[in-house]
Amino acid sequence: MPLTGHTSTGTQPALPHKPRHVLVTGASGLIGSSIALQLLSLGHSVRLALRQQTHIKDWEETYGKMYEPGRIEYWTLERDMSEEGAFDDAVLGCDAVVHAASPMPGTLKDDPENEILKPAINGALSILRSAARSASVQSFVLTTSLSAFVDLQDLERDPHLTLTEDSWNKITYDQAVRLPPSPHRASLVYGASKALAERACWDYIEQKQPDMTFCTFGPAVALGRDRTPGVKTVSQLHSSVAAAAQVLFGDGELNPPAFVSLHDVAHAHALAATSFSHTTNGKRYLLIGHRASFDEVARIVGEKRPELKKLVKEKKGGEARGEYGWESGRVERDLGFKYQPLEEYVGEFADQVFELMHDAGQV
Repeated sequence: MPLTGHTSTGTQPALPHKPRHVLVTGASGLIGSSIALQLLSLGHSVRLALRQQTHIKDWEETYGKMYEPGRIEYWTLERDMSEEGAFDDAVLGCDAVVHAASPMPGTLKDDPENEILKPAINGALSILRSAARSASVQSFVLTTSLSAFVDLQDLERDPHLTLTEDSWNKITYDQAVRLPPSPHRASLVYGASKALAERACWDYIEQKQPDMTFCTFGPAVALGRDRTPGVKTVSQLHSSVAAAAQVLFGDGELNPPAFVSLHDVAHAHALAATSFSHTTNGKRYLLIGHRASFDEVARIVGEKRPELKKLVKEKKGGEARGEYGWESGRVERDLGFKYQPLEEYVGEFADQVFELMHDAGQV
């Protein structure tokens, strides 16, 4: 599809040396929007692949005037993203691609194969092939998930499991299709889709050896400030941030395996996408900052924003899952940053929830 006529306006300092132009998918969601904003903060320009004109409007209204003309471009995806060549126009002129878009578990109705599995796998392969055919793309980063590294049921069967960057969720396509209806089926299918899509991409890289760097990031439950355009109420929060708010202040249930700072997730993607480094090429990165229960999260929220303490529900989702260990230091060694402390990014989450509730007259 052609680029829209929308470009951002406003003023910013001069661009840094060698700024990159990066295509980002999923920028109407939590992770994708965070990555796009982190790229912009580092001086790069972005092309956002979005499905709806309302998403473009939200971006323009929220961030359009913060950046100088040309820093933000919009490309509308009007075809099925799993179609071959669907992203050929989108990647033109881009130096790097970050593919963060993927069907979410909340979209599952009754057909795991066609609602989640096929779109995730074929969509990832479609944009990867488009990038590989492009003369300009030098770097490709795929957003996967902690659930691509482990079937979360495995943590219940073996609570002393140690996760590494070589760990895999071993579910097969046929097993995922045949998962029986249950309260956890959607999350299990989602985990399968992330693992199977990532495996398919690695197979393509191994077979075709495209002339670009490739790496993947699998974050745990990401918390922090949801900066997705259009968020004006707690009910408009996205993904894991929305789930955390629902657990703490509503009737949601979530037994988290681990947490990570949303900022760290975005920063890792941005650095890998724009460095064109052989240090990150061909590697999987597990992004885990902390193992914590929602009791611990609730304590930090209450300390950071005492006004919210009385609103936290008694039932908060149970203890952190298992006593498993993990090795996620590769990202610190290769990209040179330290994980943000739990208190800081839970505090950012608490600040945003308080601000939204205050604006709504709830606190």
